[in-house]
Amino acid sequence: MNVPVRRRRKLLVPCRAPLGWDIELGADDDPEEARGRAALAARYFGQTLRDNARPGLRDAARRHLLLPRSSRFSFWSPSLEQRELEMAVARLAETPRSLPIRQLVDQQIALAESQLKSPQQQLINALDEAAWGRSKIRDLGAPATLRAITEPGLSKYIRRCVECSRVVNPIVATAPPTPIARSGRCRWHGGLQVVAVPGQQCRLGVSFVLSSGMSDHAAVLVLTEFLGGQKGLLRRRLRDEAGLIYGSAVMFRREPGTSSVSIGVSSIPDHLPQLVPLMHELLAEIDSGFISPEELVECAYRVEHRLLDELSGPFGKLTDYRRAVDGDSTTAELVSQLSCVPQVLCETSRISSSHSLAVAYVGDPRLASMSDLEQLL
Repeated sequence: MNVPVRRRRKLLVPCRAPLGWDIELGADDDPEEARGRAALAARYFGQTLRDNARPGLRDAARRHLLLPRSSRFSFWSPSLEQRELEMAVARLAETPRSLPIRQLVDQQIALAESQLKSPQQQLINALDEAAWGRSKIRDLGAPATLRAITEPGLSKYIRRCVECSRVVNPIVATAPPTPIARSGRCRWHGGLQVVAVPGQQCRLGVSFVLSSGMSDHAAVLVLTEFLGGQKGLLRRRLRDEAGLIYGSAVMFRREPGTSSVSIGVSSIPDHLPQLVPLMHELLAEIDSGFISPEELVECAYRVEHRLLDELSGPFGKLTDYRRAVDGDSTTAELVSQLSCVPQVLCETSRISSSHSLAVAYVGDPRLASMSDLEQLL
């Protein structure tokens, strides 16, 4: 008789802290004639740290975030040592005699072109242009500015990046270093941005600045949870009840002194005459409509669980440490503030009356009435 035998073995994975590498140069430090240089250098760093590193760093999970005044890399691996990352960063200053600059530029241009073809990214870019006067796609550079970057110039910039960078270990750090200066170039504009894309589908987005009573990061998180998702207000009003959209999304952005929320929907141009008035009603409801306190408590509960899940993830401690560096609320502080958010949302207006709306339309302008779109402003 054959008897199946099951054996269990315990796998012990070393608990390593995520490590960061923060460069104090970002997209806004690029001169206009070399727009995209910071992104190009980041591409070089990422490829070099992957191809020329020891297994702990080579096989690490990684992320990169390009900001206006900094460029931030994140790494995590069960076997990654801080000393290994520090040595790899030091070697980056020893640039090879011949940089693969043409290959890097071609890859960068291909990335920018692919993002410009994505319908979702087109709406995000258009909303950024309408709201802030510039979209983040510009940080990748244009073909002309990228091809103007010379090999000696890029080598000099790479060495400069290494000199003004630091390796970050959130576990052994005794105190956050001096915060990296934030960009002061982000100023709210508002207005209408139209991106002509042929076809029978369209995307419509609206961005609005939150009122001063909604300046808390925790309040913004709960509001976006209430608006978005499968059970969010946006989907309920425009899809489940009206049947005018196919998909929806909600995003938020926090700049010094200004917090904004963007809502976006996908539809067809034939629905615009009905959709625009409903968007008006929806914005009025977001601003001052009644919200069930019980529903807000549920939203705050979901936000808390998502924050704690992110904190327990591979990069959670590093992200939390960087929040402290930037002067933002840590996860513990956000969680402690969530209990007060439902009352704040119920008692205050939510949209700033002193800032105009930003509206973006992506689709065939011949199939849409511009006067309809301008009604949202």
